[in-house]
Amino acid sequence: MTTWDYKLDGVMDTSRLKCFPLSDYIRAPGGAVPVYNSQKVFEPVNNDLFDPNRPYTDLFRLQTNGPSGLADGYTYISDNFYPAVPSSLPEPTFDLTATTLANNRAVAVTCIGNFDLLAFSRNRTGTPNIQWEVITQPANGIVLYVLPDVPEALGDRYPTLKNYDFNTQVRARAEKYERLNYDQIVRHRLYNADPLWQARGGYLGREESF
Repeated sequence: MTTWDYKLDGVMDTSRLKCFPLSDYIRAPGGAVPVYNSQKVFEPVNNDLFDPNRPYTDLFRLQTNGPSGLADGYTYISDNFYPAVPSSLPEPTFDLTATTLANNRAVAVTCIGNFDLLAFSRNRTGTPNIQWEVITQPANGIVLYVLPDVPEALGDRYPTLKNYDFNTQVRARAEKYERLNYDQIVRHRLYNADPLWQARGGYLGREESF
């Protein structure tokens, strides 16, 4: 595939109730993500992003999210601050590949390249609606996670949960951060006190469904 372009038409100036342009065409990395589901560009922010003694007044926050469009492709996710709307986007140099699952409680992937955090998630629609996500450290090679036993009282009330009767599809997400390590990432996720923490950390994600 060849590279492709898209154009940011503008953002809303809420004080004037009108849009204004932000950039010329932006080239995405390598053509791997031909269509974005969403792009969000926020006006320059004025707060202490990285250094509490230095106010930043000219940083744009750019969020992107979109599928590769291929049957065996992936979803590209990024969230970062830039001094100006960038002419290119960061390209993931890491990947995940599927392995054979032993049963409903086990999920495993092969990690390729270096990244900071690995997340597994499954959703079950219907009654009851069940969602779970596991966060763990990546490793060089196969990472296997087996769900723990469901507490007896909870299992008696929700047999579907007790039997791990989820949909067969598993989403696996590799996350890399420019300015955060694994312990810091987990702490931010648990506290959930800063809506800008991923952008502050310089987030790049690659999510695949198996």
